[in-house]
Amino acid sequence: DGATTYGSYTASAVQRAVDESADCATVKVAGYCTAVQARDFTTQTLHINKPLIVRGGYTNTNWIASDPAQHPTTLDAQLTDRVVFITNTAGTLENLTVQQGWAWSGGGGGIYAGQSLALSNVTVISNAAVGEYYLDFTSGGGGVYVDGDLNLTATTFMTNIAWMGGGAIVLGDVNAISSTIAYNMAYLAAGIFASDTTRIDNSI
Repeated sequence: DGATTYGSYTASAVQRAVDESADCATVKVAGYCTAVQARDFTTQTLHINKPLIVRGGYTNTNWIASDPAQHPTTLDAQLTDRVVFITNTAGTLENLTVQQGWAWSGGGGGIYAGQSLALSNVTVISNAAVGEYYLDFTSGGGGVYVDGDLNLTATTFMTNIAWMGGGAIVLGDVNAISSTIAYNMAYLAAGIFASDTTRIDNSI
């Protein structure tokens, strides 16, 4: 609701907002957020370890209505490390672009989620997971690696790359509504590799 506002030239303001938010809060994000930072033995643009909604589409003068078409919000790791790392909780991201993440080890160049993940109007683009283990699912998922279910609404996975699961590796169910998975690359499963049931509605 804009009651507490943080600003920075990098993504550090977003990280501070996440750190200081209560469980189940909504963290509202505006603009282009870049760079990475170390946290709990991992390096990423944004580290989340509590139940939150992270939502883009705002401006620094309007925190009331999210309008991602007019006010795009981007988290960009600039190919230095992961973009988003989520641990100890399910994750929810909305109205964001997650781009140019690189997982040097393990999976999920764009997003690593240790539990279930919900993405709504999120673009996951130009991320990579090219780990040390060839065709090992734990090193795959160029766009996203999810140890749980993945729920997609109006979300796009594009030009992500990995040995396995170019778009995503999902150790659970996939539910995709009005979403696009295209132009991802992998030796095995260029789109989404899912261990359980995949349900697709009005998606390509």
